[in-house]
Amino acid sequence: MSDERYATIVNAGAAVTPLNFRPWLRSELRRQSYSGHKSGGVEVYVFVTKAFITALGRKKLHKIISDTVELHCWIRDTQVITTEIPVTAEQATNYVETQGDEGL
Repeated sequence: MSDERYATIVNAGAAVTPLNFRPWLRSELRRQSYSGHKSGGVEVYVFVTKAFITALGRKKLHKIISDTVELHCWIRDTQVITTEIPVTAEQATNYVETQGDEGL
């Protein structure tokens, strides 16, 4: 059994709006699916701001993520990370790496 942990980051950032979140998320996961299939079960970290969740609604966000994740058998787990302001790709990566270190 391997102790390796595979993760992918989906960072909505400032460019994604509640109106285009569903197609954007589908596109992002489809784009990342090749590497996901190769590595097996992947943890997906979805970064969104508190304002984004307020605009979209918690139930709607959960429904969109659940429906989209069901389309991808390579996704083992999904975590929504809420931030005050949009984060950069580097900040998101640092967060995921830090979480991985704490989990060991």
